[in-house]
Amino acid sequence: RSTLFPYTTLFRSRLSSDHVTTSDAMSPEKDCAELNSLLRGEISAVDTYTQCIEKLDDREASLRLEALRRSHALRRDQLSIHIRLLGGTPESDAGLWGAMTSLLEGGATILGEKAALKVLQEGELHGLRHYDGVKDVSSATRNFISNNLLPEQAQTAEALAGLLKNID
Repeated sequence: RSTLFPYTTLFRSRLSSDHVTTSDAMSPEKDCAELNSLLRGEISAVDTYTQCIEKLDDREASLRLEALRRSHALRRDQLSIHIRLLGGTPESDAGLWGAMTSLLEGGATILGEKAALKVLQEGELHGLRHYDGVKDVSSATRNFISNNLLPEQAQTAEALAGLLKNID
C-alpha cells in the first residue's frame, strides 16, 4: 500500500465531488486560465528535475529522476494540447514560480543530494495540492484533471518519496 494512497484518494474524491464548482456552461477562458496555472507548475517541475539530474552523481537515482521528469513533461504536453483544444494559448514558461523553484533547487544541490530531493518532494506535494485546488471549471476539464493528470501526479510524488527513503 502506497504512502501517498490516502492523499490520492482524498484529492481524487474532492476533485470529483462538489468541492469543484462545475458547469458545462463555464467559459473556455476560465478553463484555460486554470489549466495554464497547472501548466506553469509542470514547466517548473520539468526545469527543476532537469537541474537536479544534471547535478546528481548517483547514476541510478538520475535514471529514476529522469523517468519522473518525463512524466511531468507528458503532463506539460497534455495540458498544452488541452488548452489549444479549448481555443487558448498555452503558457511557455513557468513564470515567477519557476524562478523561485530554480533558485531553491540550485541552493539545495549545493547542500547535497538529499536536500535537492527534498526540494523536489515539496514540489510534488505542492503539485498535488495545486491539482486539488482547481475550481470553477467545466465538467470536461474536471474529468481531464481527475482522470489524466492527478493519478500521474500522485504516482510521481510516491515514486520520489520512495527514492528519498533510500538515500542516506
